[in-house]
Amino acid sequence: MSDESSVSSFGFQVIEDALDDRYKILDKIGGKGLTRVYKAKDNTLLRTVAIKSIFFNAFAPAAQLELEKTRFYREVEVTSQLQHSNIVTLH
Repeated sequence: MSDESSVSSFGFQVIEDALDDRYKILDKIGGKGLTRVYKAKDNTLLRTVAIKSIFFNAFAPAAQLELEKTRFYREVEVTSQLQHSNIVTLH
């Protein structure tokens, strides 16, 4: 097993632990900077979903962490207001 695949499966496990048993991570489908997007299965509604997560650098200054968190929540807020057949619904 390569270092990359072991990192990926470790990352999947961390995300799955945070999501409890509702979602099963299937694959990493994207990401840039501090965010990652995963393809997952919703075990309750039995459908495929996308899950976006943010990873913070625990050693970054508190002000930088707060700025990144604010940006992430702003993106969620703005995206949740969009309605189009080619845009997924946020939950």
